Amino acid sequence: MVLPTSKDQHQNDNLKNMLKQDFSIDNLNKQEKYRAIVDNYIDDYLKHESNSDLSKFQHDALFPGRRLRPTLLLRLIGDKYVDVNDFRYIGVSLELFHRASIILDDLLDDDTIRRKEPAFIIKHGNATTVLTAHYMVANAFEQLNLLVHNNRYLIQNAFSRAYKEMTISEMADLSILNANSNFYEFYSKNVLKKTSALFNSLFTSYGVLTNQDLKTIRHLSRVGIKLGEFYQMYNDIYD
Repeated sequence: MVLPTSKDQHQNDNLKNMLKQDFSIDNLNKQEKYRAIVDNYIDDYLKHESNSDLSKFQHDALFPGRRLRPTLLLRLIGDKYVDVNDFRYIGVSLELFHRASIILDDLLDDDTIRRKEPAFIIKHGNATTVLTAHYMVANAFEQLNLLVHNNRYLIQNAFSRAYKEMTISEMADLSILNANSNFYEFYSKNVLKKTSALFNSLFTSYGVLTNQDLKTIRHLSRVGIKLGEFYQMYNDIYD
């Protein structure tokens, strides 16, 4: 076992203090305020989209939404100074990736209901679902290409890895009925990984936007993974 150095311990203490402050009661109580800000960003993004059929389907895929991931990022940032446009691009990208994965997940799992409403695939069919998801992912990467932060490549790479992880996990999900693997092993390696991927990107983005050093950003990405795993388990039990 490798024991942590005093410098490592100092980094960990700083990270704990930072997250403790960011998850304070005051910040958590601002959720509705932050969600409204995120909704405004998404509305503004959609206003500048072309008036194509795919844009209209994209709108349907984005609404309604809980905006958990971009709202959490905004809550984490709080009153810290960051480039507003960079946050806007990341927040919209988070929601585009997430909602694209949702409509594809419903298609692949043959789900007909999403939050007590007909799933996107039921309303629009298989082909439109696939094309809309592709369109949303392309738009998400376009948003990330607009970032101006000096270390924007860390954010862009995190999202690229996340989308790859989500796709690999979704593929593995398809084979579960024919697999002989232990369910709990499968759940931890695929279901949890699929959700934690975007949380990893979220916390990496937080670290970059608030100008943390690389070691702290790596710590934050691991926090994002664990939080994503916890959220998925909570969601599976109670949602």
